[in-house]
Amino acid sequence: MTLPDSEPLQRAAARAHWIVAATMLIGGAATAALAVWAVADPTGAAELLATRLTTDLPPPAPAQVWALSALATGQAALWLMAADGLRRVFAALAAAAPDAAIAPARRAARWMWAALVVSILAQIPASYAATLHAPPGARAIAITLGTGHLLAVLAGVLASFLAVALSLGAALWRDAREIV
Repeated sequence: MTLPDSEPLQRAAARAHWIVAATMLIGGAATAALAVWAVADPTGAAELLATRLTTDLPPPAPAQVWALSALATGQAALWLMAADGLRRVFAALAAAAPDAAIAPARRAARWMWAALVVSILAQIPASYAATLHAPPGARAIAITLGTGHLLAVLAGVLASFLAVALSLGAALWRDAREIV
């Protein structure tokens, strides 16, 4: 049963569902293309990477490019899983099924928190892989917290609150259905 005033919400949720789905498609395709390029042309990827590094070091070896690509692809996959959870939330809301939106919202929040932790911890092997070809004493192991991480914390908090709000909203929806 749908409430008479739920139609605008359902239309907005349907639009959001397709926006998130398109974003996932574009992000997934770009991630896959970069991973394939790093495997197919590690020398070209290494030269591009060397132009982005602010050192006088030669381009990294193909194995280093592959390691960095694997780390970046893994992180992108976690964010795509979080986006998929949000896509499922919007699909459930578009179908006027708020109960079905609770589990995907919780799953999206968990994936966002996992992506944040992995993005912080992945800096250690990434910094080592990026400087592995450097002479001894010039190699680095680094871990930092930046603006991107703070925004990921904000996204995780918002996703967690969304899951709680959907849970409460679904309970209100059930009560309203019983009254109407």
